[in-house]
Amino acid sequence: MPDRARSVVFSSIPDAVLVSGAITGEAARMEDLEAVKRVLPTTPVLANTGVKHATVADVLRIADGCIVGSALKHGGDTWAAVDPERAKDFMDRVRSVRGQ
Repeated sequence: MPDRARSVVFSSIPDAVLVSGAITGEAARMEDLEAVKRVLPTTPVLANTGVKHATVADVLRIADGCIVGSALKHGGDTWAAVDPERAKDFMDRVRSVRGQ
């Protein structure tokens, strides 16, 4: 995975590199996030799938950010509306990790 990420940055000059789990909703392996960030220290690396309330602190200790969907929805259901309380709780955790 790190070699593919380096190749993408070299050939395509992306704004960021997304690291995903094996399928939609499955978290990226922390080892994969670490390996990609290690070879791309100046490129934003984002966790793209499976970030939850319980894991966001660990993810943000490695990744520069994350893409979140169902974790913010009512009941964690991807098709439901955003639950303001879940979103607030998630962002409180993000701010805590970032020292804000």
